[in-house]
Amino acid sequence: MSLNRTAIFVLAVLLGFALAAGVWYVAVYDTAAAKCQRGDLGACVVAAAQHSHSAGLGRESCGGVQYAQDGNPYPLFCPDGHPSLAADGVLRTTNPGVFRLGPHASADGVQRVMCMDLSQGSTVPITYSAYEVARVEQGWTFTVSETFAC
Repeated sequence: MSLNRTAIFVLAVLLGFALAAGVWYVAVYDTAAAKCQRGDLGACVVAAAQHSHSAGLGRESCGGVQYAQDGNPYPLFCPDGHPSLAADGVLRTTNPGVFRLGPHASADGVQRVMCMDLSQGSTVPITYSAYEVARVEQGWTFTVSETFAC
């Protein structure tokens, strides 16, 4: 009889560890933010969409966008100042680096990322628009000039 109790106890402990590992995997390891930190750019987009925007303003749906001749979407912001969900989505398809930066980014770091985007084929208007949206979403208090130099 004690062999059965020991086996049941060991089985219960193993199931407890398996359950704890499963919870850890789902709650910590397999999150979009964790995948983004491991280099999954698609997960970075999802993590940014899930971000609480506690320091800045969240995106809102306030209509569609139009496009300038260079492909830059507008308007970037809703009438109440929140970033336009439609413009944000268009800009994210160009994969700008500023959307991967968090609320504690520095002006120098943002400008370096913007220059990297330009070196990879982005245009100044699209890069600067992505910066403007990210600045409001993240609550950055610094500004980068529209005529920034790389």
